[in-house]
Amino acid sequence: MCRCRFREREHSLNQYGILPTPCPDMGATKVDGMSYLDDPRVYFAAERTLLAWIRTGITTIGLGFVVAKFGIFLRYIAPHDAIPANKPELSLAIGTVMVVLGALTCLGAAIQFQRFVKTLSEKELPPHWFPFVAGWIAYAMAMSGIAMAIYLVL
Repeated sequence: MCRCRFREREHSLNQYGILPTPCPDMGATKVDGMSYLDDPRVYFAAERTLLAWIRTGITTIGLGFVVAKFGIFLRYIAPHDAIPANKPELSLAIGTVMVVLGALTCLGAAIQFQRFVKTLSEKELPPHWFPFVAGWIAYAMAMSGIAMAIYLVL
């Protein structure tokens, strides 16, 4: 326990041996020999962030595909003698840009995640865990998004 000079009350450690908030008197880096960063939860937080960015990228890719194909749908439901009011090329262009943005989102998330994982120590990586798998998934989603953009353009 510490006697915090700023709050004038005692802090107790939680079940993991960490203070709920950093205490200036104990230092922001050490509590009972454990660094705030020497914790596998740091890696899991980074992986959750990566997966959220992958989810955002996949959603953008899917929405872009729908927008790209929506112009074709409108052409099919229009009466045959009607003057076309929409331009399917515009929806194709907007949809393709969205697909490329989604792929770039996945690619950027994978690069950022791998940069971050390289900075982690052995204590911060969970045992029997393969940190490269999450990055591979992000790269695979980026490549599939680029392949879909190529398919839309051709």
